[in-house]
Amino acid sequence: PVDDNWAMRKLLEKRIGQIAERYRDKIPSMEVTNETVHRAGRPSAFFESPDMVEWSFDRARAHLPTTRLIINEATQYIWKEEGSGICK
Repeated sequence: PVDDNWAMRKLLEKRIGQIAERYRDKIPSMEVTNETVHRAGRPSAFFESPDMVEWSFDRARAHLPTTRLIINEATQYIWKEEGSGICK
């Protein structure tokens, strides 16, 4: 596993770019993050960083400006109105 936060960001940005280059016109939506509310025990400092979700969506939006971006979260938290965040 990559332990350095910035090294992981660099690798993920590269991967998002590769996906976008290859599939940009073929994918109407993409899951950007998965199970991020309770992310303790992940193998990298990146997953513990407080801006991980925002950074991930920012980079995905930069590479895939017309793709619907999705967060997958199956915990006790629920989404309120679209774009308003999460609540208990």
